[in-house]
Amino acid sequence: MSLRRIAALPRPLRFALGLTVGAILYATLQPADVVERVPPWWCVACGDRGGADFILNVILFLPFGCAIGLTGARWRTALWSGLFLSTCIELTQAFVPGRDTSLGDVISNSSGAVLGFFVMGVIVAAARRSRPPALPTALSTVLALGLVALTGIALSPSYPASSYFGQWTPDLDGGFEWYRGHVLTASVAGVPLPSRQLDNQAEVRALLARGAPIEVMALAGPPPTRLAPLFSIYDDGEREILLLAPRHSDLVIRYRTRSLAWGLDRPYLTLRDALAGVRPGDTLHLQLWREGGGTCLALNGRRDCPLGFTAGAGWSVLIYPESFHPWLRGFLNAAWLWGILLPAGYFATSRSTLVGASLIAALGLLVVPGVVGLQTTPIWEWAGAALGIATGFWARRALARLPLQPERRPQIVFTSSAKQRSMRS
Repeated sequence: MSLRRIAALPRPLRFALGLTVGAILYATLQPADVVERVPPWWCVACGDRGGADFILNVILFLPFGCAIGLTGARWRTALWSGLFLSTCIELTQAFVPGRDTSLGDVISNSSGAVLGFFVMGVIVAAARRSRPPALPTALSTVLALGLVALTGIALSPSYPASSYFGQWTPDLDGGFEWYRGHVLTASVAGVPLPSRQLDNQAEVRALLARGAPIEVMALAGPPPTRLAPLFSIYDDGEREILLLAPRHSDLVIRYRTRSLAWGLDRPYLTLRDALAGVRPGDTLHLQLWREGGGTCLALNGRRDCPLGFTAGAGWSVLIYPESFHPWLRGFLNAAWLWGILLPAGYFATSRSTLVGASLIAALGLLVVPGVVGLQTTPIWEWAGAALGIATGFWARRALARLPLQPERRPQIVFTSSAKQRSMRS
């Protein structure tokens, strides 16, 4: 897209296009933490969370493609614009600390621009129809509930068939702090979990997969300022299978999920102030098991059951920063349901269709989480889902009221001299 054509666009479209480009530059050209293992530049969706990075790069360029779609350009313009912008960013990232150049980013970014172009085409076409069929509404609702089900499956425990090693207060790399306490015993259903390669590997994996109780007796150390492993299980591929780690007065529970095996991220459970009042040298009696699709924890007489994730946790398999406060995570859960259910409201052409989609979504949020091991949907996520359907319904009506922009035709302008003619568009 040439600068001349951009200058000829209406001001709102120029603003939207500039805003999307500015957001992309801000997100991609900031310095980042240095990664020890950098995949080769030619690798696509590589690394521990390569799949999540690929999807996030597609999503990052979606608004850019949508903005191009509103300009009346062709899909090839979205492709070449996304390819040019992404290539410039990747070349610049070679000089930004913590960033690396990747062919996979160029492919995913360009794909996101093209996908956004076609998404905007579908959005505009649906808004212009007087009575589109109810099938898109049903498909959008089912797709949203399918994402909820996929979230539960992705966040379920996964125990690969590899050699497991128990670790008692290990001093690990990767930003961990060394916990100054001391583990006395560790076992799963009575089977010892020593601080070395575990015996009875097949039995231990079966017990972990069944959710058998893990019991750890330890002497507490000083409260750590960062995540400090108390007890963990790793395998011979240096993959984290299970981690119990204090941080300040909190206790963090992490276990390997299917999302990690798919190249995505994984959230973890944090028990606020679980270790409040515990002093160095105090005895810690910790029991961890799974019950009814959730995780249960008993610590020195305190019992929390069940613990787990809810329907709105789908965003967390793409990116899960440790610095996010619980209220921000709750907001993102509600925002996720708002986003995945917005198309269901957008494609609803009448109030009866809207009511039908709302009932199906409500029934799904009641039934699906329990089937796939998610916890009961909290009230703020219900509010996000309802607001998403309502927002989509309102947005379609508002977009349908916008006037169609007539196609611009070339104009022939004659000058004072009969030999001088110019054509401008």
